[in-house]
Amino acid sequence: MEMGAIAQGMGQVLDAIAALRAGVDLLLLNSDTAVWQLLQAGLAQASSRGLLDSAELATSQQRIHALQTWLGQQPQPNLEVVGCTAHQQLAREVATRALTLVRNEAGLLPLRLPREAKIAVVIPQPIDLTPADTSSYEQPDLAAELRPFYPHITQFTPSHHPTADEISSLRAKLANCDLLIIGTISAHLNPAQAEMARALLALGRPTITVALRTPYDLATYPEAQTHICTYSLLPPSISALAEGLVGRVGFAGRLPVGWAEEQRGGGAEERGA
Repeated sequence: MEMGAIAQGMGQVLDAIAALRAGVDLLLLNSDTAVWQLLQAGLAQASSRGLLDSAELATSQQRIHALQTWLGQQPQPNLEVVGCTAHQQLAREVATRALTLVRNEAGLLPLRLPREAKIAVVIPQPIDLTPADTSSYEQPDLAAELRPFYPHITQFTPSHHPTADEISSLRAKLANCDLLIIGTISAHLNPAQAEMARALLALGRPTITVALRTPYDLATYPEAQTHICTYSLLPPSISALAEGLVGRVGFAGRLPVGWAEEQRGGGAEERGA
C-alpha cells in the first residue's frame, strides 16, 4: 500500500475500502504505524456506516483463518533453499520466455557481426524507483555476457538521469562504433534517459534499444528501428538478453501493452510474436 503505485494519504483509505468491497482479504502494509492507524480508522468508520458488508467481512476472516491453519501445517524448508539450483533455473526460464522483440526493422537480429566488431553498450546506473525496489544493488553487465562472442565491446554507465555533458561525451565516444546497444530504465518516466537515447540514435550507427524495466520506453524514442523488452535488469534477464542478441534463444515474449500496435499498425514484430 505504501510503495507509491497508488495514491497515498486519504487516497489509501478509499483504495482500501474499494479493495475490501471487491473481495480482497489482505492488504500489505509497511512498518509505518501512522499509515496503518489511518487505514484502521478509515475502515472502522466505513464499517460503521455500512460501506462494508459484515457478512462478507466474516467470510473473509474465515478464509484468512483457514490460510493461517494451512500454513501452520506445512513443513518449513531450510532457508538455504533460497537461490538453489532449481530456483536459478526457473529464474532463467522466466527471463528467457519474457524476451520480447518489438521491432527488427533494420534486420540487426540475430547479430551477425564479425568477431572484431566494435560494440558499445550504454546502460544508466540503476536506482530504487519505489520503496519496494532493490535495483540500486544491481550492476547490469551486458558487455561481460557478450564478450565471449565480441571481445571488442565496452560498456558505459551514465547516471540514472544523464546530464547534457554526459550525453555529449557519449556521442563523441560512440560516433564510430559498429553497433550501439542502449538500455533504458523506465525512460517514459525519465526525460533525461529518453533524451540520451534520442541523441545516440541520431548518430546514425546501427543501434538496438532495450527497455530494461517497463515496456513503454519506445514511445519516448519512436525512431528506434530495433527494440527489445526484457522487463527486468536482474542477472538472469541480462544473460537471456545476450543469448537472444546472438541468436542462441528466441524471442518468445509478447508485449503486455498495445500502444505499439496502434501506433505502427500491429505487425507481428510489434506484438512481440
